[in-house]
Amino acid sequence: MGNRESSCRTVLAPFRFGRSARLSAERTVVAYAIALAWKGSRYVESRTAVGLLVIAAAGAPAAAQLRSDYPALVRLYAAGRSEDAVRVLLDWRRDDLSRAVKTVAVSSELTPQELVAAAVLHTEALIPLLDHDEFGAAFHAGLAHSLLQIARREAERDGAARTRIEAVARRWYAFTASAFVSARAFRQADWWVGEGLREFPREAPLYVVRGTIAEMTADRDGDLRRERPSDRRQRDRIESQLKHAADEYGRALNVDSHLAIAHLHAGWIRTYLHEAGARSDLEAAAADAATDHLRYLAHLFLGALAEQEHRIDDAEREYTSAAALGPRYQSACVALSRVEDLLGRAARAREVARDCLRIPKPAEDAWWDYKAQFDRDALASLQGEARAR
Repeated sequence: MGNRESSCRTVLAPFRFGRSARLSAERTVVAYAIALAWKGSRYVESRTAVGLLVIAAAGAPAAAQLRSDYPALVRLYAAGRSEDAVRVLLDWRRDDLSRAVKTVAVSSELTPQELVAAAVLHTEALIPLLDHDEFGAAFHAGLAHSLLQIARREAERDGAARTRIEAVARRWYAFTASAFVSARAFRQADWWVGEGLREFPREAPLYVVRGTIAEMTADRDGDLRRERPSDRRQRDRIESQLKHAADEYGRALNVDSHLAIAHLHAGWIRTYLHEAGARSDLEAAAADAATDHLRYLAHLFLGALAEQEHRIDDAEREYTSAAALGPRYQSACVALSRVEDLLGRAARAREVARDCLRIPKPAEDAWWDYKAQFDRDALASLQGEARAR
């Protein structure tokens, strides 16, 4: 019990503010909100789509009780009622949430598995806050971290449970950091990467997230889908950031040479910089990818590389492979139309373009997740752990 209370007190400490500190924090939130208020960008749209799903109105039973019964809310979430649970959680006052987490920390009312579910609930709740309330998102991240630490301590005597919870914690650090990267809250992202590496210094995905901070900084200075800018200072600044990102992806691959996401990022950077090794990295990403989401991106990028190198037949083959993996994603479809035009088949290019427009309810294209650095696969993995029995 003492360990639980100590852990909770340590992690919640940053969220206890006096009036002046709280006002300062609120001013910071306003500044961040202004900086992030570029709603026309698809960088924001991809992640916001997830947030809208999370906060969609749904009639949760006994809503009044759930607003005061934290363990019941966690169990509702663990039972698969994520939309209801997140919606109610976001209605809680933050002071009440802090007290509720401290209470479960010292009462043993939640099992280690339920503590994991609670951590993932707070993690899912931070997503819709990222674009307009960075401080609120950080608050929920802090509570999630506290709950995971408590769960690990509670599972100390059960080796299998502790190992599983530590695996969740590893994924949680990487996902949470990447979520803040997607909002361009780079300081928050770097903080969670650093915290994760202090606990798990050989956790390769954390080096990938650190690389994406540099990659997104470069993408802010110049669109990485286009050629390098002609302005030398701007070009040098972008290249410097991308080389820093490549170093981080290299560190990740030194830990895990089959980490597909690291190969994917490294290959895309080398494609943009016209460096050798891009093709081998992207082919490794396609070979090692554990999901169609990553495999789609690998073939999409291989197509872009082939197009850059004027291997148009190869580009057509890669884009066709990508389109087969993501038939409701528009990026590969548009790329195929462009390649048909390059091959001199104008009528076929127009036909493919019309097909792109006819895609019913296009899914959130994996390309936009990549651009935003939002890791949908990691979120799904954490949600699965929250519902494990």
